[in-house]
Amino acid sequence: MKKYIIVLICLFLAETGHSQSIIRGFNTQQTPLWEMRSFSNDPLKVRYYTFQNGLTLITSNQKISPRVYTMIAVRTGSKNDPSTNTGLAHYLEHMLFKGTDQYGSLDWLKEEPLLKQIDRLYELYNHTTDLKSRKNIYHAIDSISQAAAKFAIANEYDKMCQALGAEGTNAFTSNDETVYINDIPSNMVSKWLSLEAERFRKPILRLFHTELEAVYEEKNISLDRDGDKVYEKLFAELFKGHNYGLQTTIGTVEHLKNPSLEAIRNYYNEYYVSNNMAIIMSGDFDPDAVAAEVAAKFSYMQKTDIMSYVFKEETSNNNERSFDVVGPDAESVTIGFRIPNAGKEEARAGKLVDLLLNNSVAGFIDLNLVKEQKLLSANSGVEQMMDYGVFMLTGKPKTGQSLEEVKDLLLGQLEKVRRGEFDKPMLDAILLNEEISNITKYKDNQSRCFFLKDAYIQGIDYRDAYNELAAMREMNKDFIVDFANLFLNQDRVVIYKRKGESAVAEKIEKPEIHAVELNRDKQSQFVKHWLAMPSKAILPEAVNLKEVVKREYVGPAVLNYVQNNDNKLFSLSYRYDYGKWHNKSLSLVAPYMKLVGTQGYSAADVSKAFYRWGCKFAFMEGNDHYNISIDGPEEFFDSAVWLLDRLMNEPAVDEAVCKQLVQDILKNRADAKLNTSAIRRALSQYAIYGPQNPSTWTLSNQELEKMKAEDIVKLLKGFKNIKHSVDYYGPREQAAVAKTIATLHTLPADQTKHELAFDLSKSRPVDQLFKEQTQTTRAVYFVHYSQVQASINWFYKSSGVNESEAAITAAFNQYFGGDMSSVVFQNIREAKALAYSTYAVYNSASMRNKPNMMMGYVGTQADKFHDAIGAMNELLTGLPKNDDIFSLAKQSLINRMETNRIKPEECIGALHSQVEMGFSTTVPDMKMYAALPNLQMDDVVKFHQERVSGKPYTLAIVADRSRVTNVDMSRYGKVTELTLEQIFGY
Repeated sequence: MKKYIIVLICLFLAETGHSQSIIRGFNTQQTPLWEMRSFSNDPLKVRYYTFQNGLTLITSNQKISPRVYTMIAVRTGSKNDPSTNTGLAHYLEHMLFKGTDQYGSLDWLKEEPLLKQIDRLYELYNHTTDLKSRKNIYHAIDSISQAAAKFAIANEYDKMCQALGAEGTNAFTSNDETVYINDIPSNMVSKWLSLEAERFRKPILRLFHTELEAVYEEKNISLDRDGDKVYEKLFAELFKGHNYGLQTTIGTVEHLKNPSLEAIRNYYNEYYVSNNMAIIMSGDFDPDAVAAEVAAKFSYMQKTDIMSYVFKEETSNNNERSFDVVGPDAESVTIGFRIPNAGKEEARAGKLVDLLLNNSVAGFIDLNLVKEQKLLSANSGVEQMMDYGVFMLTGKPKTGQSLEEVKDLLLGQLEKVRRGEFDKPMLDAILLNEEISNITKYKDNQSRCFFLKDAYIQGIDYRDAYNELAAMREMNKDFIVDFANLFLNQDRVVIYKRKGESAVAEKIEKPEIHAVELNRDKQSQFVKHWLAMPSKAILPEAVNLKEVVKREYVGPAVLNYVQNNDNKLFSLSYRYDYGKWHNKSLSLVAPYMKLVGTQGYSAADVSKAFYRWGCKFAFMEGNDHYNISIDGPEEFFDSAVWLLDRLMNEPAVDEAVCKQLVQDILKNRADAKLNTSAIRRALSQYAIYGPQNPSTWTLSNQELEKMKAEDIVKLLKGFKNIKHSVDYYGPREQAAVAKTIATLHTLPADQTKHELAFDLSKSRPVDQLFKEQTQTTRAVYFVHYSQVQASINWFYKSSGVNESEAAITAAFNQYFGGDMSSVVFQNIREAKALAYSTYAVYNSASMRNKPNMMMGYVGTQADKFHDAIGAMNELLTGLPKNDDIFSLAKQSLINRMETNRIKPEECIGALHSQVEMGFSTTVPDMKMYAALPNLQMDDVVKFHQERVSGKPYTLAIVADRSRVTNVDMSRYGKVTELTLEQIFGY
């Protein structure tokens, strides 16, 4: 067998002909309005338009669906913040959602003088140190803000995005960039351009003190995250003379408490200028038509000289510097090195070193530390920025292992690269896998936009960015080794994240502010005119999955087949009717199989073989099914199927591996009890189901310690006797796939055929393993965790899933808690500034015999605990009515259904889901599409009254008991404090 594997790898070396195209030349088109550059031999069909005012438009065309992913990128970020106003770029990003003098205002002439008063008061506040005087000034700010809010209309920008049918409306700020995002229907491009042109024309800093309170919440969240503390300390020590280390994106507590509207406006005028911004679009549209609209609608923008960020080159240091960060989360080590900035040849070498160390399959770290079980986990990574890059190594210790030992093990693998202990076949395999990754990445509009955005922000020529893989192919081993020795040496920073009580963080206290009016029932003249703008209709495309997915028997198994006509990649999955709810021990199969090979063929050899073929394999457990899959280039399909079958039927029995795996799982379990997100998830399951729930459905520590390798192998070998389907998406013809499966895959000996018919009445008993609690009175479940924030979840078990309710459920969710224009977000965050993150959703069951669940969430400062719960309870009790906003919510759903398209590679998974739920196999749901236009506001009110209002909700609360007491919580139901053992089951 080993000889067969070696032959296959040799065939890889001889036959692989993959080679991503190289873009060399370009063509220039000059018009009175723009200069356009396109590129020869460019599969992404990218165009760069530069307008007379210096504004850049970057487009990439592909017609996979009638939608367009959009970004507006600004070359400025937190490194450009004034040293006296850190965090400014970030909260300016928040304010770009507040409108202009044309929208967001009922009466600008009356609103403007009040906003000017607020401006002056903030400047006075910033220069006042006396606490009593500051309190009085802030009281005046709050009072005038309430008066100004009477003339404001909150979130008109979000309402217009909703009317577009936009998805993923958001923005982010980083060191070098601020980026605004929307995914829109193709027929809404013109309206979107009109909206964005107005958005950046004259932004108004209205509703500022409530939005700043949301930023305070974001800061407090950061103060609770040990990972954020590690990252900030690492950068602070790597960059002593650069703002990458001197200041953070979120800003200091002191600066956030003393904002300057004047400084914000000056920053905007300096950096938000045409020659410092790019509109980036990927999807289905006419580039020249878009360019003409951009030229007209953004012509008001003026180019100006931009002050470049000037910094002194960091000095080299021949000594390692180490620091401790202390907090409640699990221990870890992070090692950081400064490397040259993006676009340079050294940056490409850094990427190759990263992949040599950690490609998740066959890097030095993967093979020597992870598969050899020398660390609990280990990774490498590169963060590339405009002025520098950072190369990082991270690791977590096993039980009883010191952090210093973790550091030494990580550096030991880096030393292998520094000594050149890698060969050309290893580099070839890395480049093949990167090429495959690019094929997948470039199919996606969002990924294309991020790729184009990175090149623009970092000032990299598009050809150089696209040709990076080709440049890496030309890079010789000596250059990589020289890079590693020159930059990845003793000049490094080591952060030891140790467990313990951290110093008390200076959280931002709740200021005395009052809720502001939202005027949600009003519309500005701009919005009325904008909504009336015509757009060409797009009709939904109904796809009958039973017709797209071709099915036949291969022995007793069903082959589900969809052909890939786009590229030469395949994905294959064996889907077994057996999951973790059938057998707790199944959770051990996947981690065990990552660590072993076959009888006579090592785990390292298996990983190297798959990686050199550009293939990946995975074992994935579901609640009621189990997937074993492979994917990669078509030419290695037979080889990958054969090797996967050997893994499944001849896995190595290695008791030493099993014993260490059990110890690592026990350590991961202990670490999970230190993580607030893991605690919140486990507590939520307890609140829904009670003591017997999906989180506690796991082997006890005692049961785990009794597990043997032979037990796990027996489980895996048992799959060959379980009925399953074979799901294939790829370029090979169906008959050829069936032949390969019949020849190389072990099928069940029982020739009773797997159900081929589409049985829409099928019901699986495993659905009933866990019973959701039926609530008759209010209840509170509480777990203590030392943190600034309080996390509060609401749960109520509702009725069973019903496909005919899809329209009303979607309409309710969109109106009530769907996005930033929803009732919940507007009231809790925008009007009352009680949370950074909040939502509420009527969650449809994902399994047929399960009930739907009404769920809500607020993450808030502990001193806002009662206010936040009261605000959510008020909305759960009574639904504010607004016909205009409901109409926009409904139109948003309709627009999305008309323009979203199911991808060929998604069809088999969708078919499984629809059949198992007992739903129609035609997507999208055309009955839902037909029902949406006829829904009225009163229908949603009735739904709210019947399914949401007046219910005895269960609250799941994670908070610090010194900040939120038992007396506090008892106002909302009988309080049950739970231990970590109770919620985790171990």
